[in-house]
Amino acid sequence: MSGAHAIMHGEGRIPESEYRFFFVTNVAYLFGFVAHAIFLTVFSLLGIPEMVLHNVASCFVFFVAILANQRRRYRLAMSLAFSEVLVHAVLAVVFVGQASGFQYYVFVAVPLIFFVTVVPGWVRFVMALVAFLVYASISYFLRGEPVHAVDTWVLYIIRGGNIAGVVAGFSFIGYWYGRINQTAEAALYAERNKLREQNERMQSELEMARRIQLQLVPATGPVKGLAFQYQPMTIIGGDFYDFVTFAGRPEEVGLFISDVSGHGVPAALIASMLKSTLLQSVDILDDPPRLMGRLNDTLVSKTNDNFVTAFYGICNLETGEMRFCNAGHNTPWVIAKESVFPLESGRPGLPLAIFHNAHLAERGREYQVEQTFLPLDSHILLYTDGLTETRGMDGREYGDYRLAEVLMLHRHEPAG
Repeated sequence: MSGAHAIMHGEGRIPESEYRFFFVTNVAYLFGFVAHAIFLTVFSLLGIPEMVLHNVASCFVFFVAILANQRRRYRLAMSLAFSEVLVHAVLAVVFVGQASGFQYYVFVAVPLIFFVTVVPGWVRFVMALVAFLVYASISYFLRGEPVHAVDTWVLYIIRGGNIAGVVAGFSFIGYWYGRINQTAEAALYAERNKLREQNERMQSELEMARRIQLQLVPATGPVKGLAFQYQPMTIIGGDFYDFVTFAGRPEEVGLFISDVSGHGVPAALIASMLKSTLLQSVDILDDPPRLMGRLNDTLVSKTNDNFVTAFYGICNLETGEMRFCNAGHNTPWVIAKESVFPLESGRPGLPLAIFHNAHLAERGREYQVEQTFLPLDSHILLYTDGLTETRGMDGREYGDYRLAEVLMLHRHEPAG
């Protein structure tokens, strides 16, 4: 990257939000430096030493403004350039006269005011008002004879050059502003395309993850009378369920359900860890508290502060006996012929992945088995908090009370 290019574009040192302002003001200050170098030559030829000295100072002022811009001292740079334009217009008219047209350079301050986005709007308004008042004052108060008399034909040439210079200043700054806008729009368009492609790829990957996750949960039940529905809040989630059968004991079925805190990919990954651990725990599937302990031992310190609620129960379909262990999960509902009631735990366990098993033992909070008998011809509902926390059109959560009402209303209907 060349030195000039680095100065104009900031060498990547300028935040993207400031780049347009930085570049356009750099162009304006460079134009000011070159213009006053030309004025220096003109006044030297006219033999006006006061304006020669002034333009030497003006070139220095614009050089300092460019340096201040490089250091992101935008207000200092803007103040120097704005003040110089006004002072130069006044002095040039005083020494050469209004016929020279130097007062028109006040209008070159207008683009500078337009691009000064680093100050409040009221400051920009004051700047515009000051520029107008300076021009009006020059036009009204400096109509007398100038300090130095210049031939009329020379004044005509200078006047034409100054008008051309003002137009060139507007055009130069406008051209580069348009260029930088086109570049920014092209970069924005490319970035949007890149983001769209990334989003499409991410959506495709999430859809693939959803299909994989659906294969982790059973599509059919091991016995008749089971009904289930799996509907994550997002494309993939942390809800999980599974059924367990026991060799030689067809009358028993294990019911496992869990809910990982949070949503999306992290929760889904943790749910897959649950499935993997269940598959490796065939030896203890008939012991609910031991299974919970193994799941906890697998998950603790590996979930990035997410926790898991879980319920595992073994139901004897002939006797109604239910042995279960609840690790902080939503209390199941028992739906009998004439009543609906929660399957309360005497002492529900803590959610998984919070404390090590040793810490649970020290606090007397090991996972324990509980036993109950379900009423004849009853049903049991296992669910996650996504059901009761769903909000209706009125903004209220569905809640346990409304769930119990619906279960009571439909208690005589089959599970399917």
